[in-house]
This record gives sequence, C-alpha cells and structure tokens, in this order.
Amino acid sequence: MRMTGMSQVTLEQLRDVKHIDAIIAASGYETRCTFLPNLLSDCEIQKRYVLGFKDRITVSRIENDKEFMRLGYKSHEADGDSDDVIQLILQEILSIEQDNISIIVDYSSMTRVWYAAIISIMPAIESGPKEVNIFFSYTPAEFAEPETPTPNKVMGPIPGFCRPQLPSKSTALIIGLGYVRERALGLYEYVEAAETYAFYTNPALYQEFTDRVIQNNSELLDLLSEDRVFQYPMDDLMAVNNMLSYLCIELSDNHRIILAPLGPKPFILISLLLYLQFPELAVDIWRVSAGSGGKFSDRKPHGTVFVCGVSFSRIDDIQSIDHTIAESDQQNIQCELSPVQERLAEAIKEQFYLFACDWCDRIDILAKNGVEEASLFSKLSRKGIKILISSREDDYCFWLAQQNPIPGQLILSALDIEEQRLYRELAKTINSKTSFRLLPSNGD
Repeated sequence: MRMTGMSQVTLEQLRDVKHIDAIIAASGYETRCTFLPNLLSDCEIQKRYVLGFKDRITVSRIENDKEFMRLGYKSHEADGDSDDVIQLILQEILSIEQDNISIIVDYSSMTRVWYAAIISIMPAIESGPKEVNIFFSYTPAEFAEPETPTPNKVMGPIPGFCRPQLPSKSTALIIGLGYVRERALGLYEYVEAAETYAFYTNPALYQEFTDRVIQNNSELLDLLSEDRVFQYPMDDLMAVNNMLSYLCIELSDNHRIILAPLGPKPFILISLLLYLQFPELAVDIWRVSAGSGGKFSDRKPHGTVFVCGVSFSRIDDIQSIDHTIAESDQQNIQCELSPVQERLAEAIKEQFYLFACDWCDRIDILAKNGVEEASLFSKLSRKGIKILISSREDDYCFWLAQQNPIPGQLILSALDIEEQRLYRELAKTINSKTSFRLLPSNGD
C-alpha cells in the first residue's frame, strides 16, 4: 500500500467517525495510557487490543491492566524492543474482509519500535482492503522534569526506515530536540555532518518544557546559526510536516539526510511518516537513546489529544489512476481552456505562479460561480501550496511548470479525505486539457 493522505483530526472528529474497526493501545506504568480509551469507551469499535509490557510491572501498571480489562480490551504481552506482537495484531485486523478499514493507534505509551512497526508494515500490504485509515493518537503528559542524563548507547537507523545512500554525498543532520541534556549534542559529535539543523517546539503546552529544551541543548544551539534552528507549534502537526518536508526536499539533491527525532513523540511520528511520503528522498530516520533500564516515572495526562489521520491505498488502485493521467498527458492535442484556467494562466504570466496569500480571495470569487476547479485550487492555496496551470502551447508557462514540482504524495498530504477524492477526479480531466503542476510555497 502507498501512503496517500495525512491530516490533523480533532477528538470530536475522531469520535464522529462512523465505523472504527479496531483500536490498539499500550498498558504501562503511565496514568495517561487509559485516558483516550476511556474517552472512546462509548464509541462503536469492533476490536480492542492492548499491548502490555513484559518488563514494566508496577502498581500503576496492574491498575491500568484492570482498567483495560473493564473496557473490554484483549490483552497481549509484548517486549518493548520487539515488533512481533504488533505485527500479528495488525495482520489480524487487516484480514477483515472489507474494502475500507479504520484503525485507532494510541501511541502515547508505546515504544518507538511498536508504532514505527505499524508504519513500516503498510507499504508491504499487497492484498486485502483497498484503503486503510489509521488515526495515530497522542495524549500529552503534564510537565515533569527530565531524567538525569546518561550516555547515548543506541545511535543508528530505525529498522525499515533507511535507504541505500551514495557515499559521494555529504551528510545533512536534522535533529528534533528533546529536553534530555547532551542527548542531541552526543549525536552531533558522533555524526560530524556537513550541515546540521535543529527543530524544537515553541510554543509548547508548558513553557517549562521549551525552557528546558533550550537550556539543556544550549551548547549545541550555540554552534548553529539562527537560520538552521526552527521552531514549530506543538499543536499543529501539519505545520511540522510541511517544515520538515520542504527542508528535506531542499537538502536531498546534494546531501544524504539523517533525520533524528529525539522528541516529542508527535515529531517522531511525523518524521516516520515523512519517510513514506517521499520514497525517492535519500533520508534515514535514526533512533538515539540510552538503551533500556531507565527509571520508571508516572506521566499523568494533560487533558488534550493530538490525532494524525493517515490514509493508505492499494498500489494497484493508485497505478490505475496514474496510468489514466499518464495516457492523457501523452496526448499531444490542442484543447481549449476553461475561462477560469485562462484567467489563472494570465495571472501566472505576470506573477510567475499563484501565491496563496495574494490570490485566495480571487479564487474564492471564481469558486462561487460554481467552477469546480477553482474550488479545489482555493482549498490548496489555503494550505500554502502554489498552483501553476498553463495551456500546452504556452511554452514559457509550461517550462516554468516543470521547475521543481513536488511529489503527488505531498499534494495529497495537504488534503483531507474528501479533498483527496476531488483531486483525483479532477486530475483525470485537467491533465487531458492542460499541464497541471503544483509547487511548494517558499514565501517568495
């Protein structure tokens, strides 16, 4: 299967999903692990699974196990460093005989190995459902001081998230900063990259968290210029995705990229999903940790939930659409543009390309006239994507349209499920009468 879409979902929207086939959660020593399961206790969910850690048996863990049992979850004991159990559960869910399957994954208390395995398995699915929607849900914890730092013991690619790279390219290191002291600095010194970039969350749910990130990574931040340090909002997953995507695309021509998300968990999730969004990019996702055996400390829920909805579709279905588009693209025939397309093409000649901030209102006016293409363009522009459209005989505009096009996965990742459907429908017809290209918005 191929990843075909990603969007942020509110808790209310998640509860309104008409049919959920399964939910997978984790039971450990953290109080927050039962927060979402309780919120969804009255929702119609066909199968409920919970992974119980083999090695984290505490008083709170026993109480959490009882709560999951009360909520009707089927318990599976699992090793936090192994993905064997999670693979079996996912295979069982995907064996359901229906075209569309929806799954909630509460990764709040999961190890990285577990939720990374769910993501890495999806491209290998070749039969069964035509579409799978996975809602990755995260319950942030109340602020707690970071643990006493210990040396890095694990530094390297996450299995399933690395690609062969040309040794001739220099290395670019992108670090998602956590708040444990010296974790990121140790990686920086180990990799010795030609270029290093850092991301950290600001604003965060707690200002204390951001303060600790800056304080505990001050030595590394002092080594980086301001233009290589990026701040992102904790509550905007799509902003994180766009920032990371554009940076990786920019670096990929001349660098092999190491993306090391040290925290927080939503940043780690977006980094793993980025690997699937851009299969052509030379990027490896690394894990950096002090290994097992750390101190167990309870994490209580903050009270909010961040949900990332991700869509996967069977490759054979996508290829049939791509084939239709490719065939129409090869037809060297002269076709008339619609009035909307002509007006946009004229505007592009003057402005080079459509910029969301400048043209959104104008497109809205066109959309009110019932023009379906303009409606889609408006939705895209609000999401920060520039649009190019030109007739085939317009050599200049057609040449411009070929420059630095972004992959279809990024286009689709900016749309919700209904907009993805509209995009696919329009792509079949638009490509038959005009060149249609989308470029990333870079603030020009």
